[in-house]
Amino acid sequence: YGNEGTIITQKFIQALKTLENLPVWLVIRLCTDDDSVVDFYNNLDAHLNNLDIDVVDDYYGEAIEVFLRNPWLNYALPLHRFREIGFRVDIFDAIDERPLTLNEIGQLCSLLFSGHTQGGLVSLPDPNVNLVAFLNAVSLVMNKELPQWNPVHKKLSPWIDLQRLHFNYASDHTNAPPLPIHSTNEATTKKDIHNSHAFGHSKTATISNDVPTITGSHLGRSKKKEQQYNTQSTPSHEMRNTHDPKLAINANTLNGSTSFNQEELKRHILIEWALNPPSYKSLRSIAQLVSSLNVTFPPAFGLKSHEYFRKWKPFSAGALETGDEAVLKKAVRKTKVFLHPDKRPNDLSPNLEFLFKMLWDVISDAW
Repeated sequence: YGNEGTIITQKFIQALKTLENLPVWLVIRLCTDDDSVVDFYNNLDAHLNNLDIDVVDDYYGEAIEVFLRNPWLNYALPLHRFREIGFRVDIFDAIDERPLTLNEIGQLCSLLFSGHTQGGLVSLPDPNVNLVAFLNAVSLVMNKELPQWNPVHKKLSPWIDLQRLHFNYASDHTNAPPLPIHSTNEATTKKDIHNSHAFGHSKTATISNDVPTITGSHLGRSKKKEQQYNTQSTPSHEMRNTHDPKLAINANTLNGSTSFNQEELKRHILIEWALNPPSYKSLRSIAQLVSSLNVTFPPAFGLKSHEYFRKWKPFSAGALETGDEAVLKKAVRKTKVFLHPDKRPNDLSPNLEFLFKMLWDVISDAW
């Protein structure tokens, strides 16, 4: 009845525990964007060992969540309705939590387009064996489908963005044969890929020097912050003596084979994640910072890991480079919730405390 507090929360969890080990699939449909409420329900599975739960946001909010992890998928309304009514497919539970594997993508496409075959799922080539052949087959099947409303791009789109899917998962972008472009997707695909700077960059590069275009009020904030870092004589995050040979970047700083004191840790975080090379006087764009946040997590810089880092759900490459303000805001909000001082565990080591403070300060300054 709207009551809250520690005792009420414990009673609620205990009530859910009575459903454990029963053949129950629980769907929780949220009607709020309050960070504390959303965070509570998203972490319910930590308290329940044998109860399957799918937490579903409102349609638009859920579409952004899916786009952040799987931007190649059009989260059209039929998918959302299937999840709301409790249609049990494990892949549906994963699409808003992490990038799908190629096996899962094959299963999802087979399920989506199963209406074109009699008595079973559509047969598609194995994307692990031949991704381009798989995309060709999906393209042919999608030609039989009507375009669906895309709540993120706010226009009619096919179910699958073939070009974006290829970019996210292809191991070789230079020697791959040309892909078919779906007839209803040709104009939008070319435009979206051009705007996101997708082609011409290696997919393994988590940070590029190209700053994505962000429309709306954030553009002014970004320019103002960049000017601040360029004009201040001693910016709070500027590293002095960045060309000191003793501070040269090497692979050991990211694979955890070298440990640092806090001053060295600060310098390496700034060089390898926060600041724009070669001058290292201005912050990278907020999209670049948020999408590459996990490169600073243990075992990087010789830091010992903590179970709290398992809660972080990284965003898919390219999802934040579309220039969509709502998508970026959602990603920044989730990042700040994860880094917030009130959310951090109490048993962090001094170096991990320092890491969280550094990340929080940089994200706050960039946004």
